Amino acid sequence: MFATNPQYVSVQLASPEDARLLGVPGSQNIRLALTPADVSSLEELDTYLPGYRPFGGFRGDEVAPILLRDKEVGTYRVFGISNLFRRVHTEISLQSPVGEVDPETELVPYQMIPHGLGSFLPWETENSASFDLKRAAGERVKDLLYTEREYSIWNTLRTLGSWGAGQRVTLAAGFQWNGGVNSDPIGDLQTRIRASAQPVTDIYFGLRTSHAFLSHVKVRDYMRSFYGDLAPGTNVMRGAGVQGSGEMIDYVLPGLPPIHVATAVTQNDTTGALDEMIGGDVIMLSNPPGEPSNFERIQTVRTFRSRGPSGTGWTSREYRVENRGLNGGTMIVAGYSEVVKMVAPTTGGLIKNVIQ
Repeated sequence: MFATNPQYVSVQLASPEDARLLGVPGSQNIRLALTPADVSSLEELDTYLPGYRPFGGFRGDEVAPILLRDKEVGTYRVFGISNLFRRVHTEISLQSPVGEVDPETELVPYQMIPHGLGSFLPWETENSASFDLKRAAGERVKDLLYTEREYSIWNTLRTLGSWGAGQRVTLAAGFQWNGGVNSDPIGDLQTRIRASAQPVTDIYFGLRTSHAFLSHVKVRDYMRSFYGDLAPGTNVMRGAGVQGSGEMIDYVLPGLPPIHVATAVTQNDTTGALDEMIGGDVIMLSNPPGEPSNFERIQTVRTFRSRGPSGTGWTSREYRVENRGLNGGTMIVAGYSEVVKMVAPTTGGLIKNVIQ
């Protein structure tokens, strides 16, 4: 029989022979030292991390939805506009052979990139803590991995070369939304929407861009043309909360796809200030409804991620580190392997420099 506390397990030796081998009297208990890792499980961290989401306006998972793959190397299809939008003759007689079509796409290889961080837990800290240190370390790691993933996604979508030539535009001086004498936010959005090879389902602004947009006289006139001087209904402005946080800001204007405000920021290495990750650009995406089981689908951008050993897309492990401090400690490592790819760069669109 035995009893435990956070530091020791006490074992009562019933056999005199066992006691003799261990050098203790047969009726006496022995106390075996435990490390914190001996009385906790790491496996549950792989399950916990996919459901944990940091607070901070992160929208990368909805912008570039994650599709889990078994292998870290493979191919995916980049769709051209002829795949869906070119007309073909479909009428046939009852006895004639039917016409044939093949997917008009380009197979492109991908190689997932591992992303991981670790957190060192000194033995003294583990031994004294009254809460789950491994979970806290996992949350800290995921916070930083989320920040890097968010930045990488917006950086890809803000790059002119990521888009087809007809899906991108840079506003010149005088056309910016926060003071340009020739600015026309509604017209700019409508032009990009019409240029998309597939319906735009979502528009993303930064917070500064959103404020400039809502304050613009032409946007107010546009709203007034639908609502007059009456206040718009609650279906126009709404906050879509994540885990009850209310951190996400979404709104809908008549005739336009839903507008989402991406508020995630990152610290500028040069100035030390906090910069919006999406910057002064507008991103438009085409993500058809429903969850595909593979990438054989026309959509703007997606994420390939390895299932990993646990099948959740996240991997965590721990190992002892003996050469730090008097008593060493435990290193908790968590991460994933993934790559973000533009699947259909002719869908959606990019408007750069909408604010000065």
